[in-house]
Formats: sequence, structure tokens, C-alpha cells
Amino acid sequence: MQFDIELCVIALIDAIRAKLALAREQCTLLGVSEGGSAALYFGCKYGFPNIVTIVPQFLLGTYVSKRKPTGRFMLGASMPQPHIAALDRLLPGIIAADNQVARNVYLFSSPADYQYEEEIKPHLHLLLKYGNFNLILSNSTLVRGHGEVAAYNTPMLLGILNALSRGATPRFTFDPPQPEPASQAARHLQRLRARKAIAAQLRGARIAEGRIRVAGHALALGYGCGEADPPTRTLVLKRGASEYRVPVASRLDRTLPRRSFDACFCDYSTAGFDTEDGIETAALQPGRYTLHINLSSRDGQLHHTTPPHWSPPSPLSSAVPMAIGKLSYRRTTPERPLSSGISSAGVTASPSSA
Repeated sequence: MQFDIELCVIALIDAIRAKLALAREQCTLLGVSEGGSAALYFGCKYGFPNIVTIVPQFLLGTYVSKRKPTGRFMLGASMPQPHIAALDRLLPGIIAADNQVARNVYLFSSPADYQYEEEIKPHLHLLLKYGNFNLILSNSTLVRGHGEVAAYNTPMLLGILNALSRGATPRFTFDPPQPEPASQAARHLQRLRARKAIAAQLRGARIAEGRIRVAGHALALGYGCGEADPPTRTLVLKRGASEYRVPVASRLDRTLPRRSFDACFCDYSTAGFDTEDGIETAALQPGRYTLHINLSSRDGQLHHTTPPHWSPPSPLSSAVPMAIGKLSYRRTTPERPLSSGISSAGVTASPSSA
């Protein structure tokens, strides 16, 4: 195994640093996941006092061996066990040998990250020697996996970086967060449901092979994806007294629970939708259509359709139902560009504006 790339990376960092006339004490190394491991590695080995590492891996050999193309490149074609063990020892060994304890280290993780128990928790003792070591654990219903820790903590990350850039070194102590009482959360969700409101947004439309494909999200306030009777979604195209109804498929969007948070957690992660097979343009009469979403459940408790007037849902607690967009259809020659930038088959679709 060779690590020539390490010399290139540190040379690049030093070249940019020299161009900006910065000492290493004026720099912060930050990385996420494998980048978090790199921030620790280069920070501890090359004397950078400020390190921000988010969900890093410590057992690098084991980690890359589970990702075959990367593993074979780094460990050799057969990924021999001695190479895996040597790479596993690399980062813990660098930290253990580091005698510069006057460092500001900020490690972000979460019990919801499957790597916390196997990668981070067993190695925390190595970091306790640093004068300003901060472990920030995100114990929140809005963080449900490895890839959500950085996004959840973006405001705090920006604050730390801003402080370090000004020569300030934040120090944190945290009391474990208390879970929200289940009864309080349930009452709030019931209040949301009683409003019988939909928050929806058209996020994109395209035309291909004579079909219109529409995507967005539509959630009934207070109804999460864990319901015994999850809502079905239907796209409704209205033109005068006529309607054209299209079943839509549910799509996973893990950012929706965070973006739609309102006082307590509700798992809206399956509220994304798209028309999957699309809408046949041949079935539409030329004209102007408004796009609506209908959400309904088999038990009849939920049967809501967005009305014609659009209003932005910010925040959710004051959201009103809305039409999610407008669509104009006219017959044109194939591949003729239209004003929206969508070409072919003669349909334009765009989100409504207030």
C-alpha cells in the first residue's frame, strides 16, 4: 500500500495557505464521513489546531473493504487481511502518537448513526486528551441516519467556523435532551389533522415520449408515513368542469420531516410523489389546467384536495391548502422549444406563483 496522495494533499493545503498568508493556527480542517477521517488525520499529523469532524470513520481498512472498488484500489486487488488491519490502525495510531494536546476538536455524531457504536464510541478515549475536545451528539427524531447529521447541525457548524475564523474557541457542555412527552406530541398531531390541510409543492415537470412527468411532494398535516392506513395521492388536472385524474407513486425524501417540522416530529419522508408512467399528452384537450393533489385514506378519515388558490406554506402551522401549479397544453410540432424551456409534445408546466 502506498500513500503518495497524502503528500499531494498536504502540499495543496500548504500552497493555498501560503497564497492567503495564513499560519496553520489560522486554519480549520473540516470534513464529513471519510472527509471527517481525513480532517482528523491531517490535523493531528501536520499540526492544525482546529479540527471539525462529522461522523468520521476510525477503522478505515474495515470501512473501505466493504466498498469493493475503493477497497481494491487502496488495499490491493485481493484486499488481504493484513492490509485491512494496517489501515485500521492508521488513524488511531496517528491520534495516539500526537503530543500536541492544545487542539480544538469538534466531533459531530448521533446514536442514530450505525457507525457510532462501532467506529466512534470505541475511540473516544483517544480524543479526551485534547484541551478543548467537544462531542456533539444529535439525539433527535430529525436525525435518523449517518447522512443526516451534517445537515441537521449546519447552523452550529457555521457558528463554530465563524468563531474559529475570528480566533475564538467555543467550548460546549450539553445536558442530554429530554424526549418530548408522547401525549403532548399526539395532541399536537391531532390538532394538525383537524385542520384537514395539505401542504404541497410542484418541484419539477418534464416531457418525454409523448408523456408529461410531474414530481413534487404532498403531505396531509399530521399524517406520517407510519400510519396503518397511509394516504393515497392522486394528481388532479382541472379545466373548467372537466377533470383528469392520475395516480401518483410515493417517493422517499428524507429531508421532508426536517423541512416540514412543526412543534413536534411527524415522519413525512414518503410524501414525495411523481407520476411514474406519466400523463399521455394525447389524452389531454388543449387548454389551461390547474394542478391539484388529492390525498385520501381507505377509512374515509382523510379526503382532501387542494383548492384553486395557491399560497406558500411557511410555516406549516399557518399553511393553507393550495393548487400546486398550472399547466398549459397546446399542440405544437415535436421538439419545438416552449417558453418554459421544456421541449417536445407541446406542454409547459411550472409552479404557480403567488
